Amino acid sequence: MSSGPRILDSKDVYWLAGLLEGEGSFLKPRPSTPTIPRITIEMCDKDVIERVAYIFGVNYVYHRKPRNERRKDGYGVISAAKNAVKIMQAVYPLMGERRKQQIIAATNGRAINDYPLNPEFELYWLAGILEAEGSFMRGTPSAPNKPNIKIHTTDQDIAQRVADIFQVKVMGPYTRKGWEVEWKPFYMVTKRSRPAIQLMQQIRPMMGERRQGQIDAAIGSYVDRSGPNHPNVKLTVEQVREIRRRLAQGDKLRALAEAYSVDFSLIWQIKARRAWKDVE
Repeated sequence: MSSGPRILDSKDVYWLAGLLEGEGSFLKPRPSTPTIPRITIEMCDKDVIERVAYIFGVNYVYHRKPRNERRKDGYGVISAAKNAVKIMQAVYPLMGERRKQQIIAATNGRAINDYPLNPEFELYWLAGILEAEGSFMRGTPSAPNKPNIKIHTTDQDIAQRVADIFQVKVMGPYTRKGWEVEWKPFYMVTKRSRPAIQLMQQIRPMMGERRQGQIDAAIGSYVDRSGPNHPNVKLTVEQVREIRRRLAQGDKLRALAEAYSVDFSLIWQIKARRAWKDVE
């Protein structure tokens, strides 16, 4: 049974849009049921699917056994008919171009709308797309202190949207072949090191249990070597604050370098906020 969608606020809409962008399907009505479009989503994360089911207003989550031992159990949920159209209308403005075309086809254009996007909730969209398609990884053996968040997608507009939030560049397109089949080109977006850790900390409460475990492992592997934790640090936090105060008062850079027995370039980096960025 369905009680209708339970979309409580914009956070739900943005998170759901991100998740459906990565793992959802927007399906046209079957010939036998020409007025019933559907949304389906299936993942190995039961807790995430249960959250989707609640937002869909659907009380049934199906369970699919894996075809072989290397695969995990799948859990899925379906929304159909008027409720599916309502959900598609809610998420339509937030979707990429490929998904928008699927929604138009599924609803015969009934879901099209131009509600404005709100940057305030973009982090929830990001959490949704990363739940579906992201990777949260520890640093490699050659760079153990560079954990990263990574996403692959064949949709260039989605890759660019993630890159804008990450404040990095999109890499690609890349091509790949397998079993004589040439797959669609894909794009990759990666955020590394301390900025990646800070973003993981922000979105962790929005993620499912499996992703939270990945985030915890990545954060646990990271040793902060910035600011006072840098192995070659020559100043204390209080000294940096004193330097900033004296710079504001007009003290010369070379005079401060001599006073604190450091190189002139370090004082310049503190002034330009290239060093000790987090100290006010």
